[in-house]
Amino acid sequence: MILAAAVAGVRWLDSSEYQGSWKGYVLFPPQFGDTTTVEELINVDIRVTSQYVLLTWDPYMSHMDGQTYDDQYMEDRSYTGYEWGNGIYVTVGGNITIDEFYEYDDVQYALGSIVVPSGETGYLALVRP
Repeated sequence: MILAAAVAGVRWLDSSEYQGSWKGYVLFPPQFGDTTTVEELINVDIRVTSQYVLLTWDPYMSHMDGQTYDDQYMEDRSYTGYEWGNGIYVTVGGNITIDEFYEYDDVQYALGSIVVPSGETGYLALVRP
C-alpha cells in the first residue's frame, strides 16, 4: 500500500471531514483454500458519533472467476466500530480498518484493509470528489 504521507500536498482529513458517502473498490483475497480473488465495487457511507462509527456497505458490482455480477439488489450491510488513530475500525465477520483519509488535488481518498474470517487480508480504496 502506498502511503499518502510520501506525497507533497496531501491534507489529512479528520472525522468531521471524512463522514458521508464514498465510492469504493475492494479486493478480497482467496479464502478457505480457494485460489479465486473477488473484486467488488461498493458505495460506503460513514457516520461518526460521540459513541461509535457506523459504516454502511452497499455493494453494486462484483467480479469473480471471469464473471461480472450485478449486486445492486443485495441488501446493504451496516457495521459499527470506533475511531482508531486517524481512521476507523469496524468489525465485519472479519475486520475493516481504514487508516488513511486524505485529500489531494481537491479529491478525497481513503485506504484500508479488510481481514476476512479465514485470516487473509484484502484491500479497500475509497474516493470522492
